[in-house]
Amino acid sequence: MRLVPSVQQLETEMTTWRRHLHANPELGFEEFETARFVADKLR
Repeated sequence: MRLVPSVQQLETEMTTWRRHLHANPELGFEEFETARFVADKLR
């Protein structure tokens, strides 16, 4: 497995996640959808 292509693909995916989270902000201590989104992505 080549590391550079794997990291580049991960960078693209993480950028998409960041944009999604910033486009759908939640108030402090009420991050239910954010928590669900992150948990789903990390599974």
